[in-house]
Amino acid sequence: MSLYTIGNRVVSIKRQTSFILDSTNAAATMSASRQPVVASCLQFTVGGGTTGSGTITISGTVDGSSASETLTFTKNGLQCSTKQFTAIDTNGITTTGLADEGTVPKIAAQAVGVDGTPQNNSYTLVSDRYAQFDYGGGPMGHSWEARNPGANATGGAAVLIPIEEVWSPRLGDLIDDDQGERWLVQGVEKKSDRFVPTHWEMIVSRYDA
Repeated sequence: MSLYTIGNRVVSIKRQTSFILDSTNAAATMSASRQPVVASCLQFTVGGGTTGSGTITISGTVDGSSASETLTFTKNGLQCSTKQFTAIDTNGITTTGLADEGTVPKIAAQAVGVDGTPQNNSYTLVSDRYAQFDYGGGPMGHSWEARNPGANATGGAAVLIPIEEVWSPRLGDLIDDDQGERWLVQGVEKKSDRFVPTHWEMIVSRYDA
């Protein structure tokens, strides 16, 4: 029987990330993928370019006022702002030199604390999906080999959700259900029926932020 008909919860899947700019080809003007959740230094990585030399200017808000900072790259690598931004303007990331290289580099940016600690945000991957929650075996009743060799993932429930081409779950994702509960994904396994992938099965535990 299809999970679409036996699903006992409606869920949204969220992903935690500290990246405010997902890896993308350098362009003269770029927009942030998402905003920092707290005042954060912005750590930019330039990679894969012919030389990776050029500048990146960030325009946004610092301490409640408009501000900008320019990072200069002499080669592919990493540079971090000294200012802590709470917001980035629309089209608030501009570059010089990088987009003109023969092999255009990719640029990514991460929100970090002054000590370099990633500042995680969460964004919605998919919403309004039917899922089957299985509590069999008690609070620690589900386990399987995790992706890291020699490790096991255990949790309070198993969540089954149909496979879709547009997304796939991973460790650390959050599941919000229609009962007002939030769950942390601790293990992921793809299930098949006669070699045809049918659904994801995830080990989860209740998440307290």
